[in-house]
Amino acid sequence: MNLSYRDVLYIIAFLFLGFSIALISKGLSGYATTLSITEAIKIFEIQQGLGSLICFFIIKLTRSTLYSNFVEYSILMNFKEQLIDFKTNFDNQLSIFLLNKIQQAAHINPTAEINLKEIYRVILEVKSAGKRIRPALTYFGFLASGKAPNKQEMETIIQVGIALELFHTFALIHDDIIDESLTRRGSPTVQSFYQDYFKQDLLDNHPSLHQNLDDRANHFALGATILAGDFAYMLSQEVIGKLPSSPAVDAMKTLFYQMQFELISGQLDDCYGVGMADFDTLDPANIEHMLILKSGNYSIQKPLLLGATLAGASDSQIASFNIAGEKIGLVYQLTDDIISLFGDENKTGKPSKADIVEGKRTLMMSTYYNQLNDEERLILKEQLGNANIANSEIDQLKQKMIESGVVDQIKDRCQKENAEALDIIYSSFDKDNDGITFIRDMSAYLIARDS
Repeated sequence: MNLSYRDVLYIIAFLFLGFSIALISKGLSGYATTLSITEAIKIFEIQQGLGSLICFFIIKLTRSTLYSNFVEYSILMNFKEQLIDFKTNFDNQLSIFLLNKIQQAAHINPTAEINLKEIYRVILEVKSAGKRIRPALTYFGFLASGKAPNKQEMETIIQVGIALELFHTFALIHDDIIDESLTRRGSPTVQSFYQDYFKQDLLDNHPSLHQNLDDRANHFALGATILAGDFAYMLSQEVIGKLPSSPAVDAMKTLFYQMQFELISGQLDDCYGVGMADFDTLDPANIEHMLILKSGNYSIQKPLLLGATLAGASDSQIASFNIAGEKIGLVYQLTDDIISLFGDENKTGKPSKADIVEGKRTLMMSTYYNQLNDEERLILKEQLGNANIANSEIDQLKQKMIESGVVDQIKDRCQKENAEALDIIYSSFDKDNDGITFIRDMSAYLIARDS
């Protein structure tokens, strides 16, 4: 928690005044009975004045950054505690499901077993495993309707959460292939694991294939990684498909399939549409649309809608989550873009230069580009997508972006979208509802997070 100079002064003054009153009160207590009425009134006025000063400093303190930081810290801690509690219980169920699948694969062949063990590793064993925000939002989206789930409904929520995590894993595995990423969350990607695995396997067991060893190993690794993503996708469909039919479940499934369609459409746009567009002609609105489809909706909006739909939420509540969820989902991706470029690699688990090397068309980069003159734009175009760019160039670029004010502009946009989203939600839901409290705290967390 950062304290401003003003905060420190307020604290010192507040403590000094309190200490002064304590000393005066203690000193007077010994001879209070010998005071005249006039003297007693004067002392009372002194104490009253000191009390007023303390009240003044309390008011000033509550308006200071210290108080704001304390409130923010309390909200974030409460959110994290709730998320950890949910994640602990959820991961137990997810682990049981995947271990059963690994056991099933072991009876088929060892290659399938290894593949599923890799899925298990990236979901549950890596140091910075997923936070389970999507399954959690499904649960709290259900609670937001004002209804507590019964045993059967809770089981359905967990199963939907498992399907979400498996679909998310499928998307990440294939995304790492597309981006040629070797690490995620500070651990080897599935493709990186398989590159090492096949290289060793070829060395140990296939002497006739040692020529072009690295190329062969990488080729085999690519195929096995694609199949790992396919496996995760197939399992997510199995989980959703086995849920017993009911009006609420059937409506939820429609949303789930829509979410999948949107994500893959958004990913295609990120790679070959917006992702290959020239900044001179690229409309920022198209970037936002792509970000909402490929990340925001499936991370925030759809999980909320899945839970609310299972709970039988009203039309107005569904409409509120539809609009507000998209706004918070955009915030999720915009803050992710900031963290990817300016975050601590030890916390994010991936190189901070990745978005520059890959030439990502983020809203932040587009906004920065549009502030530059023609000469500066040419330089930026040469830097983006350049795999050989020097780290010193990247550092200079990042510093220029900060100095331009573009990072603050995106942060202000996030604050605005969050505030509007909460106003929309409050118009249809009870503010004090546990589900809504979690969503409110999560929206604050998305802006404050550093990984």
